[in-house]
Amino acid sequence: MTFEEKNNSKYMCTFPYPYMNGYLHLGHAFSMSKCEFQIRYQRQKGKRGLWPFAFHCTGMPIQAAANRLKREIETGKTKSEQPKVEEVKEEKKEDTKKGGKGKKDAKAKAPAKVPPTQYEILVQLGIAEEEIPKFKDAKYWLEYFPPKGQQDLKDFGISADWRRSFITTSVNPYYNSFIEW
Repeated sequence: MTFEEKNNSKYMCTFPYPYMNGYLHLGHAFSMSKCEFQIRYQRQKGKRGLWPFAFHCTGMPIQAAANRLKREIETGKTKSEQPKVEEVKEEKKEDTKKGGKGKKDAKAKAPAKVPPTQYEILVQLGIAEEEIPKFKDAKYWLEYFPPKGQQDLKDFGISADWRRSFITTSVNPYYNSFIEW
């Protein structure tokens, strides 16, 4: 009897599906490394290891981002207007009780930064400006980011079973019927 015949048990590893409104980041890699270690260890022990992988694309954040981008492009407001920060002068007051040592007035607050537009966020992600209008359609986010994430994970070397990869959205009728069930 061989080692594999003796130890024909199964082991499944799973990972919380990363939300795909952008690229994967170091936090994903750090968390996935635990699954990667465990699945490889169990396989070395002779178990049949399964690690399916999915990308989370349901909910409102992607649709909201697509709608926001559409409004920005239609109105021409693709750049955030940061308030001008003026130099704040600090005046000294004489403190008569302590022999004339200077005391600073309360510092004037600088105006709060305006968050970047959705258009600017996509530019910061390195997406070509001629491709950004395609992101007005929420389905384009599903076509763009999950394949990039899968390629990044393959480059990282994780041993997920890519034959069982999927996205969690109504665009995927099999997963959607499971959720509806």
